[in-house]
Amino acid sequence: QRAEISAALRAAGAGHLRLRTDRDWLLDMVRFVAAQRHTRTRGTTR
Repeated sequence: QRAEISAALRAAGAGHLRLRTDRDWLLDMVRFVAAQRHTRTRGTTR
């Protein structure tokens, strides 16, 4: 079920972050946002 949800979200063009309670979820979230920004701004100049 998780794989189906993940695939559906990605097919819709949405970012998908799976958080876990046994990890530092705040750090995971910061990395995810940074990666999303990098992907969106790649190839553009600021």
